[in-house]
Amino acid sequence: MTIRPAAALGPTLAGTAPYLRDGGGNVITVSRQAGGSSDFDENFTTISGVTVESPTIYAEAGIAFFNTSGVVRNSRVGPLLRAADATELAARPHGWGIVQTNHLVGASEGTIRREVTVERTLVTGYQAGASCSTTPAGPTAPPRPRSGPASAPTAGSCSPPSPAPAPTR
Repeated sequence: MTIRPAAALGPTLAGTAPYLRDGGGNVITVSRQAGGSSDFDENFTTISGVTVESPTIYAEAGIAFFNTSGVVRNSRVGPLLRAADATELAARPHGWGIVQTNHLVGASEGTIRREVTVERTLVTGYQAGASCSTTPAGPTAPPRPRSGPASAPTAGSCSPPSPAPAPTR
């Protein structure tokens, strides 16, 4: 099964100001808006056996876990639309394969906990990185280690990529 945005949605899923922590702009968003309990499995979602792509419409991420936990297993994420030049990259800086992002964060043990695991999943054709994990305070450790093949190392930073340097003569 392939999951991709409909062409009728236009050139972007991200709106006018791409932002990873707004819960939108992704091909698939798994979201929990309220704190609930501190259990990581309260809204745990398994995505398995699918291809997630957006080769013609800009998406901030192929799959985003927003304030929630889950696993992506036996799947393929990508390709995602990439910027054609530095101007387009500045306007559309993301394009992550899989993102874990949060705006609900606790400061001590027993507070809200989230875990995202990527297993036997190929993440390819992305613009910014294969995966990243953020909190309101900034980047944190990447999602839990994957098992099986992967196309790129997991990235711990959700910073937009830098444009390629101009060629020297």
